[in-house]
Amino acid sequence: GIGIPPDVVVEWRLHPPAPGTPGAVAAKPQLQETGRPLIPVEPLDPAAAAQISWVRDIVPIFDEACNECHKEGKIESKLDMTTVAGLLRGGEKYGPAIIPGKPDESTTIKYVRGELLPQMPKDEFPLTKAQMHTLRLWISAGAHDDSAEQPTLAPLH
Repeated sequence: GIGIPPDVVVEWRLHPPAPGTPGAVAAKPQLQETGRPLIPVEPLDPAAAAQISWVRDIVPIFDEACNECHKEGKIESKLDMTTVAGLLRGGEKYGPAIIPGKPDESTTIKYVRGELLPQMPKDEFPLTKAQMHTLRLWISAGAHDDSAEQPTLAPLH
């Protein structure tokens, strides 16, 4: 580099600074086969994972991004993403779409992240990093189906 003594440049190339320290170079993002970067993953916090609800947090993500193609009446790849049972049953290619406790081994995460192609949702904007993190948290906590635990409203008279 300009203004850096050659011995310092050689030392930096042999022993680069640890990530996060001054002078460190950011790691290159992992790339899909298409050359686009994979959605980065965040560390999983078990306490935060325990707070994720299928009904409150996951269903809205799937309703927005997945259920146009993966719902009853139009189930592409034979994958029903409207129920936890459907996700556990999986589709025609890879078996279960989620593996409770193992988010990064779950094909849903691999497709959403872009590890498997086509990246899902197909022909739409990818999920946000926050949405993918929420999915990963829920799967890591065991992919609990809390739909039966939701209170039902009494009819109005």
